Amino acid sequence: MACRCAGAADPDEYWALMREGKDCIQGIEDPGWLDFFAAHSDKPVPLRYGRLQGKDYFDAAFFGIGPDEAAAMDFPQRVLLEDAYRALEDAGIDPSSLQKQPVGIFIGSVGGGARNADLSSHSVLATDTSVLSSRIAYFLDLKGPALTVNTACSSSLVAMDVACRYLRSGDIDLAIVGGVTIYTDPRAFVMMNRAGMLSPTANCRPFDDRADGMVVGDGSGILILKRLGDAERDMDPVHGVVAAIGTNQNGQTAGMTVPSYLSQSRLQSSLYRAHGIDVEDIRYVETHGTATKLGDPIEIDALNHSFRQFTAKKHYCAIGSVKANIGHTTAASGVLSVIKVLLAFKHRLIPPSLNFERANEHIDFENSPFQVNTVLREWPDNAHKPRMAAVTSLGHSGTNAHLVLEEYRPVRAVSRILRPAAVLVPLSAQTAASLGESARRLARFFRANPTLDLNAVAYTLQAGRAQMRHRAIFLVETLAELADRLEWLGRCDESPSGRKETIERVWLGEGKPRGGAPSIANLESLPPAVLAERWAGGESVDWRSLYRGGEPRRLHLPGYVFAKTCDAGRPEIATQAAAEHGLPREDKLARLLENLLSETLACPVDGIEPDRNFFELGLNSLGVVRIQKSLENIAGRKISSSILFEYPTVERLSACLRERYRDCFDEISLARHAASPNRSSSLSPDARFPELILLNDDRRGRPVFWFHGGLGGVHPYQVLAEASARPFYGIQARGWMGEHDPIYGVPAMASHYIEAMQSVQPKGPYDLGGYSLGGLLAYEVTRQLQAAGETVATVVMLDTFDTRKIKEVRQSRKDDLLQAVNIALQTRVMQNPEAFSSILIHRDELDLSLDDEACLQQLIGLAKTRGLPYTEEQMRGQIRKQSAVQSAHQAHLYDILPLPDAGSVDCVYFRNRNGVYMGELEPYFVLHADELGLDHADHWRLWRTLFPKFSMIDVDASNHLVLLAEPGPCEILVEFCRGFYSGKDLAPGFLQDFQAEARV
Repeated sequence: MACRCAGAADPDEYWALMREGKDCIQGIEDPGWLDFFAAHSDKPVPLRYGRLQGKDYFDAAFFGIGPDEAAAMDFPQRVLLEDAYRALEDAGIDPSSLQKQPVGIFIGSVGGGARNADLSSHSVLATDTSVLSSRIAYFLDLKGPALTVNTACSSSLVAMDVACRYLRSGDIDLAIVGGVTIYTDPRAFVMMNRAGMLSPTANCRPFDDRADGMVVGDGSGILILKRLGDAERDMDPVHGVVAAIGTNQNGQTAGMTVPSYLSQSRLQSSLYRAHGIDVEDIRYVETHGTATKLGDPIEIDALNHSFRQFTAKKHYCAIGSVKANIGHTTAASGVLSVIKVLLAFKHRLIPPSLNFERANEHIDFENSPFQVNTVLREWPDNAHKPRMAAVTSLGHSGTNAHLVLEEYRPVRAVSRILRPAAVLVPLSAQTAASLGESARRLARFFRANPTLDLNAVAYTLQAGRAQMRHRAIFLVETLAELADRLEWLGRCDESPSGRKETIERVWLGEGKPRGGAPSIANLESLPPAVLAERWAGGESVDWRSLYRGGEPRRLHLPGYVFAKTCDAGRPEIATQAAAEHGLPREDKLARLLENLLSETLACPVDGIEPDRNFFELGLNSLGVVRIQKSLENIAGRKISSSILFEYPTVERLSACLRERYRDCFDEISLARHAASPNRSSSLSPDARFPELILLNDDRRGRPVFWFHGGLGGVHPYQVLAEASARPFYGIQARGWMGEHDPIYGVPAMASHYIEAMQSVQPKGPYDLGGYSLGGLLAYEVTRQLQAAGETVATVVMLDTFDTRKIKEVRQSRKDDLLQAVNIALQTRVMQNPEAFSSILIHRDELDLSLDDEACLQQLIGLAKTRGLPYTEEQMRGQIRKQSAVQSAHQAHLYDILPLPDAGSVDCVYFRNRNGVYMGELEPYFVLHADELGLDHADHWRLWRTLFPKFSMIDVDASNHLVLLAEPGPCEILVEFCRGFYSGKDLAPGFLQDFQAEARV
């Protein structure tokens, strides 16, 4: 399987949003679309839909499509090509092995129109819906039927029914089935709105009494179908089984688009009878559920009528609708519903249906077998029988489709194939960049799934993947060893020198780009090292011949990583809107960037040279965050902060933004920004205290002050500040920015920080917090404030340590160098900890026999290959400051004294249950094993004794250093700050309720 929709780029992300009950429907903010709505709609168009992120990316080169043709192609064609390839790999099938085979392709589509004002020859095929299926057949050279099915919203489930009929007939042995809808034109919204189809409140509420219409969304889904006997014979990884599927028509009703409960019911009951299905085994139905006042009751009436013919049980079957999460994806809705059920089978959980409070007045759930499932719950067993579920998909064309799915339970246990102690694991890609990213992705997957059978992993990657040009092959004995080798390949991917490094039992090479590669004969007689070397050099291997009937079962493993090449064309409406506003937007965008830099760096605009590196001008990581947020406000969408590191001049960044976010920085958005008064982005409210930094835009309410951790900076707090409804100040270490000397010792630091705080809040009560060392500083500030007669209301500590357990560690100069360089690199991927291993420098990459100066040169050279934009002079200055700041706090010498008035302070302590300080990041920050003694030390016990009003909230991070980087703990902290610093009095029991939610 493969899928994409709002909020999800693959099945794992799709399941996560189902499981967590996320509403991924977002506001429409495209200026071109908004202007079109205003000009062409006689009533307001609801401004929300489920928008697919990244739909403008397409790896045209992988599919042999030229840039002109790629630019003309409609988004659905491009998305389906990539998703079909991903689905085959998920099935453990080498797509190239299907060449010339009678494989069928059946794609559901509701049609569309030209996306571009392009009248070139490419447009003939680029927007033709028949090509949705035939492009896949053409690329893979398949000889079976390639059909595009359009029955409106039921298209993809009808396509699945057609595919099953072809498989039963024996005309084909494998089918690629799916559906796609991607909105590229505002006209569709105007037409649907005029027809009264869209919810005027822009909220999707299936089965609820407030339901007032549908909300639409982008979506794509692909499934690979085979006859069950063939799949078991071939040891395929199976997601589920089609127990029954069928299609019928409404015929004449009260109107062409009015559904018929009788036709729906007849289809369902006939399938149950024909296939001997006990409806009491069906414990979940994924409904069509479009949240219309008429359609929802008719659908439930049909299900009630069909089920009541077989059972009198009530309330035993859960129902839900994915449309509340992602919108109605029309042609893709059926296949995405099926994928939702298959993933629920896998996890044995029934996900919640959103936005249901009170039943639609026309639905009688009291006397029904059904109940709307509103919470995540376990999927009960069927008394030793497989779990079963049903999926309904209805089209306004009058064509209905219904499907019964069954959980797959193998008829026989899968025996583990005994292979030699070491196995060969190949990996290949069309480009070096995709090879490196694939290695990183697989390494993460294997770390997260350490119990996988290595033999099955090896066989899946041998027989289930195409053999491409850029190659790496590993001879390993354990899955952990394979993950290590993959991480190494991912780390050295962007480093030319890294590829030259020799590593034991890893072979790298390039296959032959043209002509048939020679095939290796007599595989069994070749030593593994010889076979690996020859395959890496470009020869072909028939891996199946090594097994001779004893193949392991193939696995669902992460597939090919396509290049994110941006679209070269522009949507027609946006192009027209931009053309109406005269001047070239290139100049306006460059001018905007110059103004943002001028405000952030507090320097004249004429001092910003277009070809000058931002970081040479003095931009730091906090400034990067400020500019990123300003650009996001103008663009109305998420923009990665990494592009400021990758394109660190006005000229290069302007070109990147125009290319990558073209629809967001058109004439209209730039003109609107120019018309708005510029707000100062001053980073410090008082020149005497450059350490005091306002991290959000709120000016009302009592301020919040959070102190820096041991590294000195406060930019990790930005995400917490944005969630808070009060002024949120970060206090960074003196000397971390600028040329001030650092302050030595925790008490002296606290005294200076109190002066800085009182420059904006002269009197208490104060609200304080901090991460790690920052919590320690918050405690000492509290003690000194209370001793001076001031009050502190709250102290929040994030995994703050007990200093009595810290040993004095004298780091070498090389330790300081490694830490400083990696801290600078880490700012590029702060909110993406999975990328740390591919960006940061591992101590094993260093030649420690070099003297300090040569080691520094080596580090800076490696950092440059990872995209570090700083000059050597800047890097030396940063290392000097970093080393001074880290040695200045002297936490191991700090004597923790009791508070004068401990009972007046509420302390909230966030404990990392893992209890590990550096964990897997240790090799990136110290040259030898960590001697701080901070692991599993129960630091919280000290703080519980010092604060009578002590609350503890547990979070789960892989180590202490990523508490504000990993999504899980970060999301908990963001929600805490959203409520704790809401600007209102805390509701009674807030902390107790939050603790309970965090435990859940």
